[in-house]
Amino acid sequence: MKSYRISKKEVDSSRLNAEKQFADAIDVLKKQNYKEEYILELLKRLVAEKQLTDAIDVLKKQNYKENILSLVEKPKDGIPIVIFSNDELSCLETIVKFLKENKYLSFSEIASLLNRDPRTIWATYSNSRKKKSGLFLIKDCEYYIPFEIFRNRSLGVLENICVYLKDVCKLSFHQIAVLLRRDDRTVWTSYNKARGKYKQ
Repeated sequence: MKSYRISKKEVDSSRLNAEKQFADAIDVLKKQNYKEEYILELLKRLVAEKQLTDAIDVLKKQNYKENILSLVEKPKDGIPIVIFSNDELSCLETIVKFLKENKYLSFSEIASLLNRDPRTIWATYSNSRKKKSGLFLIKDCEYYIPFEIFRNRSLGVLENICVYLKDVCKLSFHQIAVLLRRDDRTVWTSYNKARGKYKQ
């Protein structure tokens, strides 16, 4: 049987066709006034299905919104502090939602990463979806919290975050409060409670 080898010209043509189709789809969605959350969800699915090979190039050529690029491009290895600037979720709910929806981790992977029971992770994620819909948009984030610190179960999630930001990042209590959208007194209490546990 005669074999057929695809030429470089045909590959390039196929890639350009895929880019055009993707660009046309984005244009249609924008013209029809689809919400940005819907477009982000579409991109997320394409990434998961490995159908987005040329999409980043297309988006850059179109000068599309930076927050969509920030979703598609791989985030840094850690929890971006900007995701905590919401009023709906607890710290653990925020982290689990981010790892599930933005990093595409399974419940068992998240449980292993955070040193928690998978059933706890499932319940936490379920609660987070009821309180807040849509993905976290990661943009201009200066501080990332290492995953490893959340494995320390002797401290609460907020306590771990406060200790890291205060002792490692050298932020003031007020700066931490602003980043986490918490009261200054809450941050001060969490930090000192954590330090007290270390002394025991």
